Amino acid sequence: MRTRFWTTVSAGTLGVVCLSAPAMAQTSRRININSTPPGATVRLDTQTSPPIGNTPIRNRAVRSGAHTLFFELPGYVPGRLDINVARNGEAFTGSLQQAGSINISSDVSGAAVTIDGQERGTSPVRVDGLAPGQHVVELRAPGLPPFTQTVTVQGAQVASVSAALRPATGTVRVIVTSSSGAAPGNVSVMLDGSPLTGSPPSSDQVTVGSHVVQVNAEGFRPVTQSVSVTAGQTQAIAVTLEAVVNGGTVRVVTSTANAEVYLDGERVQGSPAQANNVAAGTHTIRATASGRATVTREITVTAGQVTALDLGDLPMASQNGRISVRASVPEAEVLLDGASVGRAPYERADAPPGEHIVVVRAAGFEDLRRTCTVGATQACEVVADLQRARPMGVVHVEAVDPQGAPVANAIVRINDETENRPLGDISLPTGTARVTVSADNFEPAVQSVNIAQGGTAQVRAQLRRSGITGADVARRRGAISTFGAAPLVRGDGAFDLLAGYGGHPLAVRATLGFMPHGLFTVDGGLTIRTTFTWYEFELRSRIGLRLANDVFAVGGEVRFYGALGTNQRNGIGATFQLNLSAHFSLSGDEVVAGETAQDRANRFGSFAITLSPGVDINSDSFIVASPPNLTVNGNSSTVYSLCENRTDTTGDCTLGATVRGYLAGTLELGLGRHLNAFAGLQYYFARPDTAGLGPMSAGSNTARRPVLTDFWDTAVQANIYGGITYKF
Repeated sequence: MRTRFWTTVSAGTLGVVCLSAPAMAQTSRRININSTPPGATVRLDTQTSPPIGNTPIRNRAVRSGAHTLFFELPGYVPGRLDINVARNGEAFTGSLQQAGSINISSDVSGAAVTIDGQERGTSPVRVDGLAPGQHVVELRAPGLPPFTQTVTVQGAQVASVSAALRPATGTVRVIVTSSSGAAPGNVSVMLDGSPLTGSPPSSDQVTVGSHVVQVNAEGFRPVTQSVSVTAGQTQAIAVTLEAVVNGGTVRVVTSTANAEVYLDGERVQGSPAQANNVAAGTHTIRATASGRATVTREITVTAGQVTALDLGDLPMASQNGRISVRASVPEAEVLLDGASVGRAPYERADAPPGEHIVVVRAAGFEDLRRTCTVGATQACEVVADLQRARPMGVVHVEAVDPQGAPVANAIVRINDETENRPLGDISLPTGTARVTVSADNFEPAVQSVNIAQGGTAQVRAQLRRSGITGADVARRRGAISTFGAAPLVRGDGAFDLLAGYGGHPLAVRATLGFMPHGLFTVDGGLTIRTTFTWYEFELRSRIGLRLANDVFAVGGEVRFYGALGTNQRNGIGATFQLNLSAHFSLSGDEVVAGETAQDRANRFGSFAITLSPGVDINSDSFIVASPPNLTVNGNSSTVYSLCENRTDTTGDCTLGATVRGYLAGTLELGLGRHLNAFAGLQYYFARPDTAGLGPMSAGSNTARRPVLTDFWDTAVQANIYGGITYKF
């Protein structure tokens, strides 16, 4: 009985331990992370994961188990430390090696530089961040042999490499004589197919190595001879030509530009190509040209005669290319442009020119995809090193516009792939994937998603439209205010037709925006006002700052004007004004195609209220016959308009200018995308007229322009105005 009890207890304890072991394995522990030297950036598990901090790192929560720490510090080689977290308070320290550098130069500027097989720019270049030890430096330049050197790098030091890519050269000089002792007069000397000139024919820029010299002269047998060139030395060649008594001439004509003609394997020069003193008998002619098929003909040469061969235009070469696929997994399936073409190894010599997509697939391995280009001179060779397949999952991708409508033409890219994928379900290995969704006329949307084995991750990308849409223009122009603090933006304009009482009876204003839409904008325009006998021309400009999603605005306005009228009237002045406005929306704005009710509700600015304090400085004078009983400074022919408005006409009057403060309020109502209605009141503050008017001043002029009282027959302190605005 006792034995059974302890057996039961032991089994239960063992079960609890077994059940709790996985949970304990997933427990987070707090660890300390250091580096030598300190200050290194630390990433957990992958080199691309977000940094978890800079060393020293204290009390960092990390799940129990195996992890990898990656350390990065400028001037040091990136480090890696594999750890196993088992308990709180553990400390792990990564040691970083101080990096070295290589300063690379060459006698050919712009040579491609690789270090240990990795591209590192073009010479001259300094490559930093290299681990101490030996590195293989290679430089390549078109048409020149590569340069390779093994360099030992030490920490915090700079090694140097000076590459000599230009080959060393020597001199070749050819001295030609004949069997009779005299040199032929029509001799031709070629070095590797290029003519040598001079007397004797020579060149001092011949690269080191073996070369071929050809000597031809009419009536003599051609001579071909090899020559070995040594750097800095002169190789003199003596050639004695032998006269031919039984030879003929071969002439080959072709209309293909840059064609090369060979006679029995020897290049024939000239246009047309011509070879003299060719031995009688059968010979082989071969003609080649870039992009053309090679043409071969047999000819028979007769001594003392010319044998001519016209090849015409050489036929075009086939543009098909070769595709070769080999795989590390035997019998792996090969798919070419989406269609299965058999098992690896796979060869095809007549692949159509252009880009092709090659997929190599095998059970239990991840697919390998390659995009390659083939042509007549370019082959596609794929060596597929297949990797064991990781667990797979699915990501489902959708794309919608800001209103929630599907974007059917959207495309998907995964991580750094260049191939576009369609919307819908995409099979991917487990782990984190970066999904980029893009479409025409929309800004790309990027989202990271975690893919679980056998699961489906959802990505619903909301794409924002790029550029300015019709709805954007409608909202912007529906918000135009010609009296408020928010000026017009570039591309927008407006005309105002204004009627009033107390000021000018009629005015026309034109306004044009100068700056793109933004918080800060500037506009300007022209105004023409009239009393039918007196016309005022005004230049004005507004500057403003938009706030709170364009709901509020604050700004300033400046106006300069001049006037001309009948009876030799004239005047000039300026106005300085502060604008404070609030803009609201109305549901009755014009409907734009593709615009939703929410879009129309968001049209800020179709209803605007503006408060404008300011000051008006005016000089208003003219020359007329003075009113009865009025003498101004003893002169009866000079009268200022302010003086005309005085009720007392017995005192002197010298005031010809006014400075008036005022406060204006305007209400603008947006009737649609192109039309506003407005009304307003401008009140001028009273100002004593004692200065310059004498002690008998009994009149006061507080109108906006002193001369206007002549039109209204009274001095009006409050001016009322209203009208309509056309916006475009």
